[in-house]
Amino acid sequence: MGESQKHKKIIVFSSLIFFSLFYWGIKHLQNFLPDLTLWRTVNLYVDIVPYRINIFDIIHYSFGLMFFITAILNLLEIYEQSYSENNNQSNEIPKLMTTGHYGRVRHPMYGTLMLMWLGLFFSLRSLYGASVFMLIVIVQVINGIVEEKTLLARVYGKEYEEYKKRVKTRFLTEIMKLYFSIASIIIVFGIVFMV
Repeated sequence: MGESQKHKKIIVFSSLIFFSLFYWGIKHLQNFLPDLTLWRTVNLYVDIVPYRINIFDIIHYSFGLMFFITAILNLLEIYEQSYSENNNQSNEIPKLMTTGHYGRVRHPMYGTLMLMWLGLFFSLRSLYGASVFMLIVIVQVINGIVEEKTLLARVYGKEYEEYKKRVKTRFLTEIMKLYFSIASIIIVFGIVFMV
């Protein structure tokens, strides 16, 4: 096994630990807040002796973990691509990346971070998590738009305008759009069955 693969496995394992600690920590803190649990009127449980677990906790945790790990793996790929393409020690402006992840979306890092946050907050199965996630997405979208208009267009000029014509999608790949759609549908139905 190569050194790169070993590092990737360590990062994924560390991410799993972080995800689990985040999940259990925030779930515990939610006990002190008014109950805004999605799906709370639907009582479907699985008995895993000695525990009784709500099926929607399993669904939210599983999808959240899948979104989160997918995002971590994407972040590693984006970092490797960015590092290999712009590995210079000079003060030159880095070249505009237009291949790999950047060939599919203009801001793959923002989209991937949104997916990571979706995983973390979706797993909580609460309106609190959905609300915090929406605030984070709004900030990320505004940041990406402002960065495009004030920095990238100014620094790269016509090259960036041509790139925008070729790569029309700003943040989310097709699979990420699917993930966000699945999460949105589950959250909307969860809100319906919350009351």
